[in-house]
Amino acid sequence: MEPPHASLAEMPDDEIIRRVAEAGADILLVGFGHPKQDLWIAANRHRLPVSVAIGVGGSFDLIAGRLRRAPRWARGSGLEWLYRLAQEPRRLGLRYATCAVWLLGVLVPLAAWQRLAGGDHPPPRPRAVTGSAPSPSAVRHSREHRGEPGARVSGSRVEEVQAAAPPAPQRAASG
Repeated sequence: MEPPHASLAEMPDDEIIRRVAEAGADILLVGFGHPKQDLWIAANRHRLPVSVAIGVGGSFDLIAGRLRRAPRWARGSGLEWLYRLAQEPRRLGLRYATCAVWLLGVLVPLAAWQRLAGGDHPPPRPRAVTGSAPSPSAVRHSREHRGEPGARVSGSRVEEVQAAAPPAPQRAASG
């Protein structure tokens, strides 16, 4: 089913959901394009009679042959976005410009902070709050897995166990 091109507010949600229900689908692939498909899925997820709804962007246009994929060299060098912009300038131009302005709004302050801080240190990041500390056995297992010195668990305390390192070779005094 391909609904008419319309804004998110003008989408025939009831009709789309009715047709999905009639089809008996368990997985719904939504190809409205980003961010419209994501917003539509979020707004209608409680009404959708499917287990999974996935936004697939312009995949249907590529499969149907309406659009062509960028050449391999453009994909490999990270320039597929430029190829897509050349194919659909009206649809993608404003989106890419908006993203570029947002990116500059993030990068310029970051660069200024690094210059003021001497260039070596990124700006401070907020620390994530976690629900609880890992269990002693999880810490020991994690350290063993990474090849770090082991851990000895004593009650609820974890003690570092230093690996016995061979003594450093002594140099003979020359003279």
